[in-house]
Amino acid sequence: MWKTLPFDSVFRMNIAIYQRELVPVDFGKLNSANLSRFVESSSYLYDKLLRPFQKLFFDKTLVVVPHNELASIPFSALITAKPRQPKGYYALPYLIKSNPVLVLLSSKEFVGKSSRGPSWFASSLSVAPSYKGALPTSLSSRSAYRDNLPELYGAEEEVKWVSRVFGGDVVVGDHAS
Repeated sequence: MWKTLPFDSVFRMNIAIYQRELVPVDFGKLNSANLSRFVESSSYLYDKLLRPFQKLFFDKTLVVVPHNELASIPFSALITAKPRQPKGYYALPYLIKSNPVLVLLSSKEFVGKSSRGPSWFASSLSVAPSYKGALPTSLSSRSAYRDNLPELYGAEEEVKWVSRVFGGDVVVGDHAS
């Protein structure tokens, strides 16, 4: 099923707001206005891009092959309903909570493959960086925020597990730059 949606100024503005609120300059200064802008832009994008098709992907893996500006949208983080009074970012109904989401860069992934579908996980690269002693220039504009991050408990064990399951390489600590 195809649907054409023009990229008008309102659509582009919502993409920009969504991206800005999803990855703010300073996570420590987020407030209810940020949350409100995120909810508005995220629900707008979901309503325009996915709501017309939600019956087709209910209880299924959603495969997205974005084009142009759509490639900059993290579809998994779109919210499927707009809460009246959001309690916080963790309580929002993200798409990933209701559907597995697979984003492919090209529909060619499906061309010429066996009936089993594409082999998406031929191998993996599992990364668990350390932020201790990192140079501010290596941490982009979020260095002030990252300087205060504690080590992520269990990350190294998790990437080793992923590597065992899918095969591939593991890069941890100071080597994950």
